[in-house]
Amino acid sequence: MFLAIMDTTIVNVPLGLITLLFGLVFLADVPRTAARGFDLVGFLLAAGGLAGVLYALSTGGDRPRCSSPAPSAWWRPSR
Repeated sequence: MFLAIMDTTIVNVPLGLITLLFGLVFLADVPRTAARGFDLVGFLLAAGGLAGVLYALSTGGDRPRCSSPAPSAWWRPSR
């Protein structure tokens, strides 16, 4: 367990520092614009999409993927 944590740290810390330095050097400074109001339509779409994904993930193993027969029923390798 300890070795796995050390391996991950040896890789992730240098990559994180390189990414931070890259961002500070190469990303342009964008001037701030006036703040916009709350995006209700975007919020509702994101909430509905997230609910759909969570529902699909939570019931995915309970239902068959499709009503067609298994591939082995219609596909036979040639000899």
